[in-house]
Amino acid sequence: MTPLTKETYKDIMEPGAEYTTLVVLGAIHSGDEGKAEIAKMETIARSFRRGGRKQYRPVKFVTADETWQVALERMFGIRTADLPRLVVVDPAKDVYYEGTIEGNLVNFDGESAFSVLEGIWKEWAKPKKIQSASWAHTTKMGTTVSIYSHKRDSR
Repeated sequence: MTPLTKETYKDIMEPGAEYTTLVVLGAIHSGDEGKAEIAKMETIARSFRRGGRKQYRPVKFVTADETWQVALERMFGIRTADLPRLVVVDPAKDVYYEGTIEGNLVNFDGESAFSVLEGIWKEWAKPKKIQSASWAHTTKMGTTVSIYSHKRDSR
């Protein structure tokens, strides 16, 4: 399980970084509620790794708490009221997936996450373009850190 931080963002989310890796991104609350959601994400990740299904591409499980709210909303349309929420991101293709192969919105559980991954591998899932974002990340201490001017190229 990898938390999204200003140090890990570029390696995880930038197009071309680990170009074949899919990212199961768990948008979670901060604080105690977030700790319980991290534990659930860890359970999902363990179940996936033990599941025995053929993996067509590497998969990384990542959490992003409410301190990332501005970026989550701009890039994936995830609002604070939507938390916790899962999306599967394909940084290499500059897209994300928020629907299962059954046509439902991804729930914050393993069954939904696995359904999306299966849909991606079988090319049934419908991708959405990641929206461009240029933003700053404000920490709980009120310090603003410029994270990334997010410009997508047209590869």
